[in-house]
Amino acid sequence: PDFCGSGEGGELLPPPTPENGDMTIRLDVSYDEFPEETSWEFRQGGEIVAKGDGLTERKGDLVSYTYRLNSGPTDFIMMDTHGDGLCCAHGSGEYKIFAIVGNNSVKLTESNGEFEDEETLPFTIPNIHSDDDNNNSPGPEDDGACEDS
Repeated sequence: PDFCGSGEGGELLPPPTPENGDMTIRLDVSYDEFPEETSWEFRQGGEIVAKGDGLTERKGDLVSYTYRLNSGPTDFIMMDTHGDGLCCAHGSGEYKIFAIVGNNSVKLTESNGEFEDEETLPFTIPNIHSDDDNNNSPGPEDDGACEDS
């Protein structure tokens, strides 16, 4: 599925369909000076289950993206089209991935942004639930459609 969003730090939630995951995942990206060179994918079972890009004007800023993914083994692939990663030639970018459980963030993995064309981080999304896990789902009047702004 192609989950879209503003790229400006707003929540990126997939449309409400039966294939939505059971865990809220937050990706925090601190961009270098060229966020437009950045893109990423979450893969489970060899399939892309979520993706995004740094098409934003927020150079050097921390931007958070939120996804609903299934628990289990996951590969996160961060890519840079210029081949210089997020750090250190043009700023000191990095990224971290968290599971959101209730009001708590549990860090699953992180990178200092030092890679070339791409970097793959394997991690496991835990199967932990709380009564608050459904608070990030689109409301009944939200069809999950992406709007251009």
